[in-house]
Amino acid sequence: MNEKTRPEKLKEPHLLDLGNLPEIAQWLAQFIALSAASGVIGSMAYDMLKNLKRRFGRGRVNELEEKVYEALKKVQRDPRVSDEDLRNRAAALFREYENH
Repeated sequence: MNEKTRPEKLKEPHLLDLGNLPEIAQWLAQFIALSAASGVIGSMAYDMLKNLKRRFGRGRVNELEEKVYEALKKVQRDPRVSDEDLRNRAAALFREYENH
C-alpha cells in the first residue's frame, strides 16, 4: 500500500503506540479491510505484529487477535462478508506474520 492508496485516517505504523492494543487492533482491522480486495496483507502489518511480540511477548499478540476480530466487525465491509470470514482473515494474519 503506497501513500496514494492509504486513507487519511490510517496512520503510519510507526506513529502507533505499541502499548495501546485497541489502537493497534483498529489499525490492523482497517489494514485488513483495505487489503481484502488484493488478498495481500503486506509487510507493514506483519512488521507491526513482530515488533509487538518482541516488545511485549506472545501473550500480548494473542490478546490482540481477538481485539482485531472485534474491530473488523466494526469496519465498513461488504454485507456478504460473514463474521466467520472476518475471523478467518484475522486468524490468517496472526498465523502468517512470523513466517513473513
